[in-house]
Amino acid sequence: MSSAARAYQSYGFESAYAPSRPDVRVTRGRQTDVQSTSSYFVVALVAAVIVLVMAVFAAVHVWLDSASVTYSVQAQNVATELSSVRHQGSLLEVEVSSLANPARIQAEANALGMVSPEAATVIRLSEDVVVTNGSGNLSLAGSVRVLANAS
Repeated sequence: MSSAARAYQSYGFESAYAPSRPDVRVTRGRQTDVQSTSSYFVVALVAAVIVLVMAVFAAVHVWLDSASVTYSVQAQNVATELSSVRHQGSLLEVEVSSLANPARIQAEANALGMVSPEAATVIRLSEDVVVTNGSGNLSLAGSVRVLANAS
């Protein structure tokens, strides 16, 4: 057995390849609390995010209030303008009815020297008697001619 044991012996060379270690002593000294500093940073970061979110919500709230007031004022202006236009429309209706009054029209015609006819003639056209001219417009003279030839 001694022959096999000799084959695997290093003959003291392992001490030559062993890393040398300096003589180090660990002493307990002042310790910085890394966890408490990082927790303060996280709390500050969370607080900053919350303040930022609240500021954004406040800005959006103010913007929406401003838009609401603007549109309310515009709606009031439109309602006032609509009321004014309705009033003008009713004034125009009164004016149209006064201008279309037959007594007023007859007085205006008399002032212009017009007189009422002594006899009124009524021409009744059947629905088929409609004549157009060369350009496609209705022709009263052509329609009367057709009517006279038909009678």
